[in-house]
Parts: sequence; C-alpha cells; structure tokens
Amino acid sequence: MTEQTETEFWAAERARDAAARGRYADPAACGTCKTATSAGGQVQHDECAQRATLLPAPDAPGYELITGMSEEEVWALPARFHTPVFLDTCEPKAWVCAVCWGDGWNTQWPCKTAQTHGAKVFTPEHQAETAAKKQTAELSAYRALGLGDLDGRVSAACGNPEHPTWLRKPDDTRGCPWCRTAQVEAQLADMTRRHDEAQAQVETERDRRMAGLRHADEHLRSMNEELQRYAKGTEAPVLWSVYNKMHGRAATAEARVTELESELAEYEPLNPQQCPKGLHADWLIDSEHTHACPWCRIAELEALKPAPIQTCRVCGAGYTYGQPCSTCEFNTRMAAETGESR
Repeated sequence: MTEQTETEFWAAERARDAAARGRYADPAACGTCKTATSAGGQVQHDECAQRATLLPAPDAPGYELITGMSEEEVWALPARFHTPVFLDTCEPKAWVCAVCWGDGWNTQWPCKTAQTHGAKVFTPEHQAETAAKKQTAELSAYRALGLGDLDGRVSAACGNPEHPTWLRKPDDTRGCPWCRTAQVEAQLADMTRRHDEAQAQVETERDRRMAGLRHADEHLRSMNEELQRYAKGTEAPVLWSVYNKMHGRAATAEARVTELESELAEYEPLNPQQCPKGLHADWLIDSEHTHACPWCRIAELEALKPAPIQTCRVCGAGYTYGQPCSTCEFNTRMAAETGESR
C-alpha cells in the first residue's frame, strides 16, 4: 500500500466514522431525536446524543453523615463512594470527589482514595443498572396503568423556557397548555376587574337614589309638621292658596321619588362601557347597542374638513370653500346691467 493510498483509506474511514456518530439517542432525549434514531438517522440535537452514564453507589452516605465525618474518615470510605461530581457553582469549575469534602473545603477528583484503588471506584457496565433498563421498567409500569401508549407521540415545546416539554400526537395542533392557562387566567382577571367596576358604579347610583329618597322624606316630614302646627292653631290659619302650594310641593317630591326610581331601573339592565383609548369618561349602554365611544366619534367628525371645491346649491357650479360663488355673482351683475340698459 502506497503512502497516498493509505492516506485516502484513513480519510475515508474518518469520514465514515463521523457519519456514524450521533445515531444513538440518550434515554433522556426528546421525542424527535428518538424517532430519528429509530428510523436509522442521526439525532437532531447534540445534547440528545447518547452519553456515558455515571451512577453513584446505591449505598453512598448522605449529606448529613458526611458533614459529621473528619478528613481521615471520608478518605477511609470504600472506593465505590469516591465518584466524580461536576461542581459548577465555583470559579473555576471543576470535577470534585463526591465524599471528600467538608466545611469550607473539597478535593479535586481523582482524590487520594480514587488514585489508590483505581478501577475499584466504578462497576463494570454488565453489572450496573443502566438507564436504559430503568427506562424500560418505568415504561412497562406506565403501560400497566392503562393511561395510554407513548408510541407515535412526539415532544412539543413553546417559546417560553419556563414551560416544560409535553407529548402530543402528530396531528394535534393545539398550543402550549401552560400558555393557554395563563391566557385564561388573564381574561378571568380582566372580567373580574370589569365586574367590580360595574358593581361599584351600580352602588354609586343606588347611593344617589337613596340620598334623593331621604331628601324627599325630609321635605314630606317638614310639610307634615307644618300642617300639624296649623291644625293645632299654634300658627296663623293657612290660606287655601298656601295649602295648595304645600300640596304641590308634596306632589313634586313624590314625583321626584318616582323619577329617581325609574332612573335606577334604567341603570340595572345596562352595562358599563369604557373608551378604548382611555381618553373619555365611562358610560352605560344596552348590550345590544354599539360599543363605540361616542366622544371619540364626535372628535372624528369635528376633525373632518370640507372639500376645498364646493358645489353651489343655486347654479350648480363649483366654487372655492369660504368664498362666494363667482358664477352667481357674474349672473347677478349681468342681470343688473341688463335691467339698467332697458
């Protein structure tokens, strides 16, 4: 084999190896990448490719036990506990030992115990509980519940990074349920606010009606006391005209009470409305009527300007707006001059 042929051979091998990479999806990969790899393709996202699995020993001591140990005691722990843990909350970030740490100190991995025992830190793959077996067991338990089959579903996500990823059927075009929930909650809050404002306005109108009724009662009470004084003779006898006037005042007060009650009855079936631009006061309208703001419409009409060229209603000729009709003036002058010549 010549040198050129050997170079071409290894270039082809490297290209074949690069094309074969990423054809194994990680157990925690998204549904899109799992579907692609099951069909013989590559993963769509680099973070979804199969990675090495690092599991701590099932009988590893917890945080509370390690806190109470000395440095000599943690170094003397079995080798299977001295696994690496990536610490990304410090600068610089580093791999540290899972058990060789204490209050204000830690040990970069491999620690002294891991270097001493070497391969005894990890368990061979054929003896370990892999993530694939665990996922298969969890999937079997899920199917046993009768909640549905995950096969054929794809993962979906929205643009909000705070919302989790969910599974849906390929023909399901519904949006993010968390976004929809937030939208419904916002609509509910807006409806509650509008209802409270309408209720406050109704309460205000009811208070005004009650004030009018109290005012009418005071007038009636005053007139009754005046009549009683006339009947007892403590005051001068009242003339018929005065009595008629008092009777009219009582009738007017009763009419005012009836008017206030009718006004309040008009407000009951009406709904409060607001200016879309927030520039004008609120008003009440029937729900079957238009919701356009009348003050905004008046402003639009007032802002309209007449056309610069108008049509004369007398002769039908055109003239400039704000100026007299030149045709009518000409006809008037001609008629005056023609009459004088005759």
